[in-house]
Amino acid sequence: MRRALLVLLFALPVFAISRDQAVLQRGLPARHAIMRVFLGDMNNDGRSDVIVLARSWDEATNPDTPRPILIFLRNAQGHLKRVARADGIVACAACGGVAGDPWARTDHNFARISLEPDGFSVLEFAGSGWRGWSKVSFRFLAGRFRLSSCVQKTFHLGHIFAPVISRVTPKPVLLEVFKHSDCLH
Repeated sequence: MRRALLVLLFALPVFAISRDQAVLQRGLPARHAIMRVFLGDMNNDGRSDVIVLARSWDEATNPDTPRPILIFLRNAQGHLKRVARADGIVACAACGGVAGDPWARTDHNFARISLEPDGFSVLEFAGSGWRGWSKVSFRFLAGRFRLSSCVQKTFHLGHIFAPVISRVTPKPVLLEVFKHSDCLH
């Protein structure tokens, strides 16, 4: 009996992981696969939430295909539920310029999504001679994710000028309708 309880206790986390994996797979758009998974508490309720970065099966033949991010919040029973999808936040495979796909890099300038207690941020790098990064942040307000800040740094490798940093406090547009033009002054 004791041995059966031990087996059951060790099997529960595996069951929860496989259940979460199934929810994430079902939440994907048609003809998409999971590219990256990011974990953290985005709505400050003490439970681990998930952001999935997905890629289209057609990306190899059409590198301009958008990469959606899917947001899953964990409820009080511990189950994940997809609450949002955004297609206009993350750069496509061809969007990094000469430097290539910003999400394929493995050096210190790799793109990432960081989950924070009250939202999340997307950090991406791009360029060749002109280089830079952008950080777009969303906060969880009134049950929805809304744009909260945009920061961008640009510089040229061949210039002696200081880098240009711009910070914008944009209108709090909803995640689902965000466009990068929302980050302009």
